Amino acid sequence: MIRTSQPGTLRAAVNIANRALVQANPDGSFKGPSADIAIRLAAQLAVDLRFVVYQSAAQIYAATDRDEWDIAFLASDPQRRDRLAFSIPYLTIQATLLTRADRSETALADFDRAGARIAAARGAAYEQILRGMLQSAEVVAFDTPAASFRGFLDHRLDAVVGIRQSLEANASSEIGLRLLQDGFASIEQCVAVPIDHATDLPWIERHMAV
Repeated sequence: MIRTSQPGTLRAAVNIANRALVQANPDGSFKGPSADIAIRLAAQLAVDLRFVVYQSAAQIYAATDRDEWDIAFLASDPQRRDRLAFSIPYLTIQATLLTRADRSETALADFDRAGARIAAARGAAYEQILRGMLQSAEVVAFDTPAASFRGFLDHRLDAVVGIRQSLEANASSEIGLRLLQDGFASIEQCVAVPIDHATDLPWIERHMAV
């Protein structure tokens, strides 16, 4: 069973920038795979549910030791395993790139050349994957996915990397942008708990499925 710091309440950390996992409704409620799992777990515990909203995965990770959340929805990144324990994956999502419509590139490899600059959110799982794949292009890191998109536009960078669903929303907000059809990474999404609560995971895995 999940150990909660606030009796009667399950605090679920969500990265609102990852639209593949969670979206906010106009009434302030949340929907999406992460929200659905959090609702199911709170119901099994017979407690209230409170979503704790962050603007990036890196912010959730940074808050691990501040007792701001009980469970979190994150990619199973090896660099986070010093402070977090992860469930089995509940979803796999795709990372890709957004560029300008008048450019000819159709895949990540087309951008991997000297002088090319690609915006990414610092600490995101796809940022680390991207750095490992590139030989020549530069990764320009910003604090959040929203900031990386803004930096791509304002600094005339060659592309911005992110989760497909989030980049689709960004593309629709500006004229003259194009989302690459090919992804460069598949990223497994899991329920995370602080590492000293790793024994909670078997219970979580039994109850997070539909």
